[in-house]
Amino acid sequence: TVTFATLASRTFGENPFALTATATSGLPITFTSDNESVAMIAGSTVTIVGAGVANITASQPGNSQYLPAQSVTRPLLVNKAPQTIAFAPLPERRVGEFPFQLVATASSGLPVQYACAEINVIELNQEVVVIVGAGTANITASQPGNSNYLPAQSVTQTLTVRPLMVTQEEANAVLAQHWVASPPNATNFAIAAQPNYTFVITNADSATVTFKVQFSADLDNPNWQDVGLRFVAPNSGYYRMVPQ
Repeated sequence: TVTFATLASRTFGENPFALTATATSGLPITFTSDNESVAMIAGSTVTIVGAGVANITASQPGNSQYLPAQSVTRPLLVNKAPQTIAFAPLPERRVGEFPFQLVATASSGLPVQYACAEINVIELNQEVVVIVGAGTANITASQPGNSNYLPAQSVTQTLTVRPLMVTQEEANAVLAQHWVASPPNATNFAIAAQPNYTFVITNADSATVTFKVQFSADLDNPNWQDVGLRFVAPNSGYYRMVPQ
C-alpha cells in the first residue's frame, strides 16, 4: 500500500518543494501531475507553474516480489499570489508644462492602469499626463490581476497643478541664483507667462514692458535660448531678460 498525506495549499510564486509518500514494500514512489499548467513534477520535486488545482498521484508499480499498489491521489491547491503597487507622490506641476509620464510598478510585473476623474485639470493617455488647467487631480494606479495574481490594492496620488503664474518669491529665487549681472529684485509686479514665451511685467505705475526670458549655460560662449513658459532653474546656468 501507498501512504500519501493530504497536501497543504500553496501560493503561486513559492519555491519548488518535495513530495513525501511511502510504500509498505519500501519500493520507490512515482509521482505524476494531471495539470502541468499548475504543477510540474521532476522526481519528487514539484515546481509551481500557475494558480489552480492539480491532482498529484503517488503510485508504486510493484516488482517481481510485490504486486502494484493502489495509487493515491491528492489535490494540490495553488492560490493566486498577492501583489502591491508602488506609486510615489507626484511633484507639483504648472499649467503650460509638457506632457509627462507616470511611473508606477506592480510587484507582479504586470502593467499598471491609471484613472483620473478631474478632466478639467489633466487628460490621461494611458500613462501620459497632459495638463489642461490649474487645480488638483487625484490619479489612481491599479492592477486588476490575472490568472496567477490577485488584484492589487489601488494607490492614489494627488497632482497639484499651479496656475501659469510666476510668483514674486519664485522670480527672486531664480534671479538671485542665475542672473548674469547683479540680480534685480522683483517687487510690486507680477510675472505672467504668455503662450509666445514672453513675460509681461507690470510695475507699480501700471506701465507695461515686454521682455523675453533667455537662458545660457556658458557665459564665456553664450548661446542664448528662449526658456519657454516658466522659470526652470537647472543645476547651473544663467538667465537674462531681453526687451521686445
